[in-house]
Amino acid sequence: MSELSEQATTSILLSDFANVTEVGKLNVVGAGVTMLGFEAQQGVTARFSLVAIIEAPPSVSLPVDCTIEFTLYSEGSIVEVPGPAGPQTMRIGQTSTIEIPALPVNAALRGKLSGRNITVLDFSSGLPLIPGTIYEWVVQIDGDSTERHTYPFIVAGPQQQPVIG
Repeated sequence: MSELSEQATTSILLSDFANVTEVGKLNVVGAGVTMLGFEAQQGVTARFSLVAIIEAPPSVSLPVDCTIEFTLYSEGSIVEVPGPAGPQTMRIGQTSTIEIPALPVNAALRGKLSGRNITVLDFSSGLPLIPGTIYEWVVQIDGDSTERHTYPFIVAGPQQQPVIG
């Protein structure tokens, strides 16, 4: 367990689209998605973005390096998707640095604001998930399994065709 994983605040959301600008601004369209569409002809979900915002309080010594792990679960098991070399688990890890906030010259403000990391995973081609199934993204910092941050969602099935007659 790291100091960061114990003290950080983590927020997760799904959206239709998200990105982070060079200056750290988060742009989001269609935030708060809990049901992903399904493209039956391609066998994948609609495009979506997963956003994780990690805030380190001023009490954490910044800058700090950390690992951020995103894992997709269904019914308590890690989801596997087809890959070029066979099935692969939906677990994505990366290292990141939470920096000291960029502040004006006023040194009196240092140590008053939280450090922040915004990570966006964009699944522009969707994922081959099963319609009607409940999934859950889990985000962990520094491998700390006692601090699991979760975001459940469902994949909608193909729309029912009207019954005539």
